[in-house]
Amino acid sequence: PPDTALGSVTHAVVYVRSPLEEQTTPAALAVSDAGPTAAPLAFVDLDLDLGDLGGAVTWAVATDALLVQHAAVYLGE
Repeated sequence: PPDTALGSVTHAVVYVRSPLEEQTTPAALAVSDAGPTAAPLAFVDLDLDLGDLGGAVTWAVATDALLVQHAAVYLGE
């Protein structure tokens, strides 16, 4: 389901059962929680006032950009 906590999960396995038989060896898949990235990231401060920022934050479009629905830039201390 969406927003399922990954925790310490590393693999997903699937057993198949039909009225005729039950699969004894599951199909397995390594779980990867990697998503699109915004890199390389760049910022050049064009504001000459001390304590103020001004300029554009830029990044390269991810190769799987069709999966990106929203991008946000946050400032932190």
